[in-house]
Amino acid sequence: MLKGTKIILRPLEAGDLEKTLLWRNHLAIREAAMAHPFPVTRDQEKNWFDHVLNSKDNNTIYFAIVRAVDGEFAGYLFLNRINWISRTCYFSIYIGEEINQGKGYGSESLQLILEYAFQVLNLRKVLLEVNASNKAAITLYERTGFVVEGTLREQFFIRGQYIDSLVMGIFHP
Repeated sequence: MLKGTKIILRPLEAGDLEKTLLWRNHLAIREAAMAHPFPVTRDQEKNWFDHVLNSKDNNTIYFAIVRAVDGEFAGYLFLNRINWISRTCYFSIYIGEEINQGKGYGSESLQLILEYAFQVLNLRKVLLEVNASNKAAITLYERTGFVVEGTLREQFFIRGQYIDSLVMGIFHP
């Protein structure tokens, strides 16, 4: 577990499935995260959870984001596409209900996972992709030290239009 003042990062658990199923079927969350565009059934989510919980793959690491004050599951994040030779990976995050957004949970989660990536996993660079119109996320990433490395033009189709995706990266300080 990784502990902050507002949140704790712990491994995903089977009991988290009900909330992730809701979030992955919430259109605004899917669009903001540029995630799988189709509805997810309970069986599909269970299969995904079974894969995540039983995987021996060391190229993806998932964490649940829980509120420190009450242990409530508020979101999840992961490092994926870990390249142990180049010492790079990609970062993704989901904060679920709006009640948990804008409270610093994402910011603290990002700080904790970067510390874990750089200090524990000995990675040297973390990358991410973000919807170019998601100004709040871009501001958070830039404030944390990420810089725009490129633009993937018209990368995702959302609500009738193609949108750009920014690739951002941060090196170990």
